[in-house]
Amino acid sequence: MKITQKFLSFIVGNECFAIPLLKVREVIGMPDVTAIPQAPNHVVGIINLRGQIITIFDLRSRLNANTKGEQPTVIICEMPFGQMGIIVDLVSSVLSAESEQISEVPPGSRAASHDFITSIYSKDDELILMLDVERVIGRDIKVSHTASAA
Repeated sequence: MKITQKFLSFIVGNECFAIPLLKVREVIGMPDVTAIPQAPNHVVGIINLRGQIITIFDLRSRLNANTKGEQPTVIICEMPFGQMGIIVDLVSSVLSAESEQISEVPPGSRAASHDFITSIYSKDDELILMLDVERVIGRDIKVSHTASAA
C-alpha cells in the first residue's frame, strides 16, 4: 500500500522547499507589518490577522537566500506554540508525495549540514527540499509561561 502525504511547495531564492500541508493554515499576500524593535533581522514584525497577533519571519533572510524582487507571499503556519507567518518568494503548488518519492538527505551534501532540512522529494528531474519550519524559526521563539499572582 502506497502512503501519500501532501505538502505545500514554495520558492525561496533559487531553491524549492516544501512543508507538510497540515502545518499550513492559509496563504496571504504581504500584509502591513508592525516592526519589533531590536528583533533579529529575519523577524520582520507582527500582524493582526482577524484579531490574532502573529509574528512574521522572513524565511529568505533566515536561509540567507537571494530574494527574487517580486511581491512576496506569507504562509501562515500552525505551530505547537501558536501561529507564525513565513515570508517566501512564491508559493508553487500542493504536492502529493508517495513514500518512495521521499529520500533521506545524502551525507556530505550542503543540505545535510542543516538540521531543518528533513528529506528530499524527487519526481522526474525535480528535487524539493523538505523543510521542518519549527526547527528553522523555533530557535528564535521563547515561549514563556508566567503565573499570575492571586
